Amino acid sequence: MSWKSAASAEADLSPVAGRVLAVLAGLEPEWALSGPAALWRLPGMPSPIHQLDLVWYGRDRLRSLPRVIRRTLAQAGMETIRIRGTRRRAWIGVREGSSGCLLRLSAQPGPPLEAHLRTPLAGACPAMETPREVLAATLCFLEEKSEVQDLENLHLLWTNGISLERGFMDAPLRNPDFCALYLAWGLRGLTIADAEADLLSFREDLIAGIVGACLLDSRTC
Repeated sequence: MSWKSAASAEADLSPVAGRVLAVLAGLEPEWALSGPAALWRLPGMPSPIHQLDLVWYGRDRLRSLPRVIRRTLAQAGMETIRIRGTRRRAWIGVREGSSGCLLRLSAQPGPPLEAHLRTPLAGACPAMETPREVLAATLCFLEEKSEVQDLENLHLLWTNGISLERGFMDAPLRNPDFCALYLAWGLRGLTIADAEADLLSFREDLIAGIVGACLLDSRTC
């Protein structure tokens, strides 16, 4: 795995995503950055980044955190709307002027798989999940609900040499109910544009690999 040169990180985020990071930098309890923004230094990451994934460890549910986030951002002059949510997940749309971004908030009951990174980003220095952690989280997200953005993140990790096999071993550590076959089934119904030939091929290879592994050893599912 290689990183991009440490050029200006702000250029990789949409303007409002950078503002959100700066405003939420000192929020308690502390969160960790996951998803595409935690992978910004991987070659091939699309730019600008319009989604921020914030994770709180040691919590089995978000409780009042979505309301706190929305109130904090509103006080900073941003418009927010709660798109959907569960006890452990919430999606919030944020807009300021003509710039927008999506926040995905997650409660993670267990501890992180490994120590977080600290990288200056948008005037802050948030805790960031490592690629290994992002991989496990992405697999869990895809098993829960297939989204093109998560499949793109998975493809990016794979193209940069991150072991998917390790990710399938780690995913049950984040979600004991993780089922690779459910993930494969969800991917079958995911709509991907025909122009995304590489992503389509990756999806088909991933499904075939999961099914093949499960046929050989049911414990992997």
